Amino acid sequence: TTTASPALSVPNGCSTVTGGSCAVFSCEASRNAICWQRQCVCADGECAVNGQCLLQGAGTTSTTNINCVKDTGGTCSLASCSSSRSAICENGLCVCGDDKCAMG
Repeated sequence: TTTASPALSVPNGCSTVTGGSCAVFSCEASRNAICWQRQCVCADGECAVNGQCLLQGAGTTSTTNINCVKDTGGTCSLASCSSSRSAICENGLCVCGDDKCAMG
C-alpha cells in the first residue's frame, strides 16, 4: 500500500480508478496500479483505461499512451488476422504489436 494520496482524476477528466481491489491481495501487475484505500488506482500522470493504468498524453506510437488504441477490430478465434491489419492475435482479437497503434 501507499501512504501518498494519488489524484483520483486529472484535469483532462480521465479517471485513475482501475476498478481493481487490493483489500485482500495486491493489485494485479497487469493493472500497473498502486493500492490506495483498498482500491487499485493509477499514479499521477496516468489514466485508467480498461482497468489498466496508462500514461496520459498525446501521440499514437507509444504502447503505454492512452491515445494508442491496440484493438484493430478484427478477430482471430477461427482464422488468423488478415495481413492488411498488420496485427497479432491475442485472446481471439487482432491487436497491434509493440510501438504500433490502430488507425481510426
